[in-house]
Amino acid sequence: DNISDNEFKWLIVTMASDLFFDTISNIFKRKDGGDWGYVGFEQHNLISENIHMWHNGTGNNSAMFRRYSYPGLLNSCNLLDMNYTSFFADIVKNNRNINSFMESEKILWAKIDGWYAHTDENGNIIFDVAIFKNGSYDKMVDIIKSHVKFETLQEKYSALTKEVMEIIKKYSNPVINDTINYYATMFMYDTRRLIINDEVEAGRLIIPENPEKSNIGMYVTVY
Repeated sequence: DNISDNEFKWLIVTMASDLFFDTISNIFKRKDGGDWGYVGFEQHNLISENIHMWHNGTGNNSAMFRRYSYPGLLNSCNLLDMNYTSFFADIVKNNRNINSFMESEKILWAKIDGWYAHTDENGNIIFDVAIFKNGSYDKMVDIIKSHVKFETLQEKYSALTKEVMEIIKKYSNPVINDTINYYATMFMYDTRRLIINDEVEAGRLIIPENPEKSNIGMYVTVY
């Protein structure tokens, strides 16, 4: 509702940078349905550029509140915890007005108001983070992938990942050969931040005046 062009560009460029990677699922399948492994990285000074970027979130099957973080470049406001995320999703799903809030909900709203949403003069909720409802997130992913250059870029990423894989294999214990794709892809994730850094340097992405109160990189998916 209240997302600037710059904020939307940050989200779309970051989403796009997250879509180039080869599928690496089912390598470390966990009993609870998770799919993740451990990767250790050695500290070094070989790269002067900050290449860290995080993607985390809170929620459940009905809603997720997610945030991309760009350490050292842009530290946006904090994620909401589970209780606030559930309440936020209820506001979105039911198009609620502030006048419908119960006393207990007003306590939750106090933390949301002015950060992730605000109200107009009639008490209607205006969202300050990107909202994806009813599968619209998947539609946005499809739009990004339909770009004329996407397939070519993904092929280049796949080729580069294979090169990284061979380098890691050459200098690593053979015991990890069966899962080398996972480690190479985890290493390649750092290129997401390189893309962001280049876009900021080129002036296509702009760091806001008050980054500590920024919602850049934040979005909510409601199912």
